Amino acid sequence: MIIAAVAIILIIGGAYLFWQNQAQPEETPGTTETGGTETPEPEEPTIPDFQITLVGAEGQQMVIGPDDFAALDVVEEVGGLMTSAGSIQGPYTYTGVPLTEVLDLVGGISEENSLRITASDGYAMVFTWKELSGDFLTYSTATGDEVESTKPLIPVLAYLEDGKPLIQGHGPVRLVVLGEEGLVSEGHFWVKQV
Repeated sequence: MIIAAVAIILIIGGAYLFWQNQAQPEETPGTTETGGTETPEPEEPTIPDFQITLVGAEGQQMVIGPDDFAALDVVEEVGGLMTSAGSIQGPYTYTGVPLTEVLDLVGGISEENSLRITASDGYAMVFTWKELSGDFLTYSTATGDEVESTKPLIPVLAYLEDGKPLIQGHGPVRLVVLGEEGLVSEGHFWVKQV
């Protein structure tokens, strides 16, 4: 009889514990105490792996990569390009570093200099001092008609487009021309795979 009473107490106790566990919802990752779901923190995009060789006016050389970009000012502005056929791509929001800051790593650039930027496939573009200072033809994103930029334009070595790494064939780093107005500029200045 004592054994039967102990067995009944154990069964009742087990049933009570089982009921308690069922009555309280399990906390699962991603839920709040009120039962709502937590929004996971978005991952901060990182600067992709790359190497660019800089050669200064006096022949000084430096190979830079993501750590060098991380130490420079970050620019996040809008821009797009007009292809030679007249189609418009963008505008998109790009993240990168100002080209002038990168050039400062090898002595900077002056009015007497020009700059040659070469892509991994051999495509090259020469920039004048005026262009490096933001003097570009700009076009309306709606009509493609030439319009005068009223805000400064800046050449940027970009590594993110709309918060994501550049698509294959464009990156990991691309030269872009950006500004607050989000105008488009001539596509031949937008050097892919710098």
